[in-house]
Amino acid sequence: MDSKTSGKPKSIAWRIVEFLSSFGLATVLFVLLGILVLLATLAQTNVGTHDVIRDYFSSAGVMHYFYKDGPDGEPMRSTWGIPFIGGYPLMALLFVNILLGGLIRIRKKPQTIGVVISHFSILVLLAWGFVTNHFVDEGNVRIFEGEEIDYFTDYTKWDMELVQETGEDARSQVFVIPYEQMKAVKGGGSRRVFENDAWPFDIAVADYMRNSAVRLAADAPKEARSVDGYALEEKSREKQAELNIPGLYVDISADGEAVGEGIVWGLAREPLTITAPSGDKWSLQIRKRVYELPYTIKLRDFIKEDHPGTAMARRYMSDVTRIDGDLQEDVRIRMNHPLASGQYTFYQASFGPQEGDPPGTPPYTVLAVWKRPLLAGDWPLFACFTVALGLVIHFVMGLVRYFKREALHEARRAAKEQTPAEA
Repeated sequence: MDSKTSGKPKSIAWRIVEFLSSFGLATVLFVLLGILVLLATLAQTNVGTHDVIRDYFSSAGVMHYFYKDGPDGEPMRSTWGIPFIGGYPLMALLFVNILLGGLIRIRKKPQTIGVVISHFSILVLLAWGFVTNHFVDEGNVRIFEGEEIDYFTDYTKWDMELVQETGEDARSQVFVIPYEQMKAVKGGGSRRVFENDAWPFDIAVADYMRNSAVRLAADAPKEARSVDGYALEEKSREKQAELNIPGLYVDISADGEAVGEGIVWGLAREPLTITAPSGDKWSLQIRKRVYELPYTIKLRDFIKEDHPGTAMARRYMSDVTRIDGDLQEDVRIRMNHPLASGQYTFYQASFGPQEGDPPGTPPYTVLAVWKRPLLAGDWPLFACFTVALGLVIHFVMGLVRYFKREALHEARRAAKEQTPAEA
């Protein structure tokens, strides 16, 4: 007996549960998600896919700005924007709404089994979105024919690497300052000091720029900091986030005394060299985050077929060998036919040489690499199949009930027509 039949007032907790599981809340959430998708689509024309996903769908809130063409043809952002709720809280509320209303509070009877299955599958999809946002590593790797690789690099995360050189072409110590600790050190004179007992100095990072270029100090903006006649110039972010080249300034100090300063840039030909007070040589560079593979991938052959009479690729594929100890597996990777092995999936993404590569660059393939958690599995595929199964069950059961009702009505009409005749 619930509070409505017993006459007892509902508790605050029960009212909250009713609200979170209501159809009204679900309707509002879907409307807000629709508006968010519209705003994100408009922003994507100027910002790029990576930033849109991060700012609109992986955040608690977003400020939607408007753009217009600037004097140089580059989009100019408005000084004001529209605040809007982000995809993260909307998806979290939708998960709770479906869990309470579509699984826990729904009437459990044969007629609702299909609905329950579909709701459960949608929860799996939402949970997979959470896992992807927090625990999946994505990147790519370029492999030349005959080359073997056992790593891949992140698309957008650049870590700073500090190395003590031994003078024998060997690295005795390697330390990494992760991207997550540097990205907040933006302009305006912001700084962050990194210390470690294993280093003979401290590293102060200043003015991290997500996309930058090195200029002669005379050609750089007046407010730009100059180091040895050069300066960093911040550039507009690329729509393809993996094309952004970060840069930053570093100040090196030991025991409170300045040891040196420099510019660390993603495309620098050589790392920044630091001489410690003891005379030891250290190098500092920034490069894309590297992930190790548990096996080796060798490109045996790259195949590209063009449309007749053009240089446009009709299809392209990579014949690779996965080498894991004594085990060797030959696989062909092509569009929509990836190599899935353990936690890793390799997709055919691109190829080369491309425009901008040095003359004489040999053929190579570019594979997109996706690393998922060990127990994640193919949740999306499972959820899509079970959503379809639940809907089929629901509609078939509804159709069966409809035919049964029609048959019963027909039998009743026939009985009524026969009664006067018998009388």
